Amino acid sequence: MHRKEQNMARRARSTGQIAYPARIYQDPEDPLGGWVAHFPGLGGRAGIATQGDTQEEARANAQEALTLFLEASFERGWDLPEPGPLPAAEDGWESVEPEPTAEVALLIRRLRHQVGLTQQQAAERIGVPATTYSRWEHPAKCNATIKTLDRVAAAYGRRVEIRFAKR
Repeated sequence: MHRKEQNMARRARSTGQIAYPARIYQDPEDPLGGWVAHFPGLGGRAGIATQGDTQEEARANAQEALTLFLEASFERGWDLPEPGPLPAAEDGWESVEPEPTAEVALLIRRLRHQVGLTQQQAAERIGVPATTYSRWEHPAKCNATIKTLDRVAAAYGRRVEIRFAKR
């Protein structure tokens, strides 16, 4: 994917079907008042974290950090964690979505797991090479078109829904 396309994908909003809880707060130890985004349930005991000069920058960096974590986990063959609920009683918690291309890959993977198929079986069901299907499930390599998504959805007895939401 070219840099321009990557930037456009980063600006796009995800579907909201996969979102991980993160605590986004102003760092009390930062003399300049920077912001921290922390995913305590991801990446081991300490979790993963990022920061920004503003709350909005911390949110954007959180989405990028989450996406990179999911891509790296996939590359290493680790089990991808399922998103958890937001803690109800604490302030500063927000749902953070991975970048749209990564989210689509995770949704395709989730559908396949729900049906209980291997990637090879899913590829055969759709009528594509296994290497092609594998790319559709890869958070860093997914390049599925709407036509592709429609084929995947039909293979799993689903339909594609697309919507444009306000930013």
